[in-house]
Amino acid sequence: MESLLASVLTPESPASPNADEIQTIYLVMLIVSAAIGLAISAALVAAVVRFRARREEPPARRTAGRRVVPGVATGLGVMALVIFVVGIAFAESAREADPSGPNGLQAAASRTAQVNISPPPADTDPLRINVIGQQWLWRYEYPVKESDEQTFQPVFSYEELVVPVDTAVVLNVTSTDVVHRWSVPALTGKVDAVPGQVATTWFKAEEEGTFEGRSYQFSGPGYSTMRSKVSVVSPEDYQAFVESQQAEIAAAQDSVTEEVEASAAEEAAE
Repeated sequence: MESLLASVLTPESPASPNADEIQTIYLVMLIVSAAIGLAISAALVAAVVRFRARREEPPARRTAGRRVVPGVATGLGVMALVIFVVGIAFAESAREADPSGPNGLQAAASRTAQVNISPPPADTDPLRINVIGQQWLWRYEYPVKESDEQTFQPVFSYEELVVPVDTAVVLNVTSTDVVHRWSVPALTGKVDAVPGQVATTWFKAEEEGTFEGRSYQFSGPGYSTMRSKVSVVSPEDYQAFVESQQAEIAAAQDSVTEEVEASAAEEAAE
């Protein structure tokens, strides 16, 4: 039943608290919209049946009483107020910081949530990853521990983001060229990648697996190929991935340096 709802009526089945709240408010709005639509349709059908013209008889004419309009306006106003309060409640809930779970990379940070929310307290620092959009792929920059502080090292991957399970993650999203939009519906909401600006979004994956999305902002002819992919792995596998990427990048940089030095030596010998 859940998979049917996710494929027909709602977004992808949530795998993080943020996505779960997004789906809940989505269902609330869907039910409210359906109820309003059905009420309007029923009122129109009833009016047509009751006041339709009959042969050789003029159609019945009715005017609304003075109390009808205020009553309808009050009902719609109350409904709008309820929707507003529910939206505020979910937004505030999404801003609250929760610690990472016991199976996460560290006993850190936060609940997943809205775009550009306030950072958590200093003693609950989440795993922070840079997300950089460019035509037409995503670059992910990972932090590495150094002197008890998280600093960004030349450890990165393209197209696929790897994160540890049950760990609060904050993404710093930006762009090098035009506006892109990062989104993985099972984990978090959409966030714009804008040149010269940094937007943030949070999530905490509750289970291992692969979750996919795409850029929802037209950014040129290669827009359709710009996909988002998040692989959620165990903390041990995440650490092994970062170490492997760091070693491979260092080896590639050393190889390039050696070639440059060899070319320079050859030119000097000539």
